[in-house]
Amino acid sequence: MAKKASTAISSEPHAEDPFYNLLAGTTAVTGEDFFRNLVKHLAKTYQAQYALATELVYGKPNMAKTLAFYAHDNHMENFEYSLIHTPCACVYENGLSYFKSDLQALFPEDRDLVDMGVNSYLGMPLYSKTGDKLGHICVLGAKPVGEYEFSTDYLKIFSARASAELERIHLERDLRHQRESLSEMVDEQTAELRLAKELAEQANKAKTEFLARMSHELKTPLNAIYGYSQLMTEQAAGELNSVYQGYAKDIVTASKHLKNIIDDLLDFSVIEIGKLKINIASCPLLESINECIQMVLNRASEHNIEIRYAEQANTGLTVLADPSRLTEIILNLLTNAIKYNNEEGRISIDIQASDKNYVRISITDTGPGISKVEQAKVFDEFERLNADNDCIEGTGIGLALTRRLVEHMDGRIGLESKLGRGSTFWFELPAAK
Repeated sequence: MAKKASTAISSEPHAEDPFYNLLAGTTAVTGEDFFRNLVKHLAKTYQAQYALATELVYGKPNMAKTLAFYAHDNHMENFEYSLIHTPCACVYENGLSYFKSDLQALFPEDRDLVDMGVNSYLGMPLYSKTGDKLGHICVLGAKPVGEYEFSTDYLKIFSARASAELERIHLERDLRHQRESLSEMVDEQTAELRLAKELAEQANKAKTEFLARMSHELKTPLNAIYGYSQLMTEQAAGELNSVYQGYAKDIVTASKHLKNIIDDLLDFSVIEIGKLKINIASCPLLESINECIQMVLNRASEHNIEIRYAEQANTGLTVLADPSRLTEIILNLLTNAIKYNNEEGRISIDIQASDKNYVRISITDTGPGISKVEQAKVFDEFERLNADNDCIEGTGIGLALTRRLVEHMDGRIGLESKLGRGSTFWFELPAAK
């Protein structure tokens, strides 16, 4: 039942106030220290050679383990033992158990009693608030340990205190296990999310590389189609009738549109894989804006859209940007302003020196405006405004590409819009000193 102690049996006399000594030794401590103090003072109070406090082993029937074990005035290491054929089994079966003498004869199969040299036993179970047995406390001695008037009453009192402490330890242990389980769950979910993110990034990279390869492959035959169709419209190889001239013009128009889409996809994929080359230089805004206006003027005229650009003093401002990419940004925003404008509408271009050495370029249209929901995703990849309107061309990467280009040149971009009152797209780039 218990480990044998080699030290001599104590001959310390009975204390004058054993209850006070026991109370004083256990009042201000908790946990392991409580049970160590408890068994020490139980042994001294009952003048017993041994005192122990135990708890039942979860998942192991008829097994107990010591919370504290005191033998011959020394704290001993804790251990597990079987309750079968021991006086401790009687405590769990019958409650308070006292064997004044002949302990070894009553439990002949418990050879530990012989090794310990004990013949008297007093034990009390520890209960939970719901009445379940949690463990027990007991004292063992060579002489009768329960002859005193206070013997059973004191043990009942301290078994109640020990029960509460053991239940508190169990609750604390359960809470710790729950925290550990929750932490493990969070770690597992974090690992799963990290793996999912890595897989998504790999898939996105593979998609981007595929777009880049396909864009290159498509441009070669497209250039041939575009070139030969232009020759046909120019009738370089012979005169065409009006019908075939119309067909040739349609091929040129479609080829231009397809070329623009492929160029956007190629630019977007190059940015995605981090291979976009930017050559920063000092760019005069007036020159870039006039160039872009000339490029979209015919398209704006087809819809009777007026482009207003007041060449004020601040139009002499210059920005730090890649000249070709700056033209691409302005052209994308102007094209969008035409595409989503009303017939006979208006486009206004404004330049202002912004704060913190930035210059803001604003392009305002008189179109139907953009709802708050669409504004939140207008710069996302493959999000096309008025996607349900089949009359409006687009792939949904123009504004996403524009945003990436602006950010690659240390700029920022945004919009302001109200339904029925048009939209203003703006971007800012560092001012050239």
